[in-house]
Amino acid sequence: MAERNRIIREIPVTGSSSNCIVISVRFNAGGINYASYENEKRGYYLSVQPVTKSDGWQTIKGFSGVKGLVEEAKRFGQKKLDNLVVDEARVNQFIEYVLERNNLKLAEEPVAA
Repeated sequence: MAERNRIIREIPVTGSSSNCIVISVRFNAGGINYASYENEKRGYYLSVQPVTKSDGWQTIKGFSGVKGLVEEAKRFGQKKLDNLVVDEARVNQFIEYVLERNNLKLAEEPVAA
């Protein structure tokens, strides 16, 4: 079975217990979300999640990220996932939301010589 998740990028952050934010696009088969009891649409979602990575392990704190529907779809297509373009303004909005909600700050980028 094909991987139904594509990582767009990872951004280093400081503060709290997370050391990076993972931005990805994934396919969700839809249906009832038992955490929120809402009916989710089937399609491709943008996801922004704070993550702690160390020694080959990845730890995710529940309910600390955000996701939003990018495009509805009746079925999964790997080619569609690989070529899906997400609005950069929406990505930045999600990043700002996750940073504020989790008391995180973007890490200082080293200056290239």
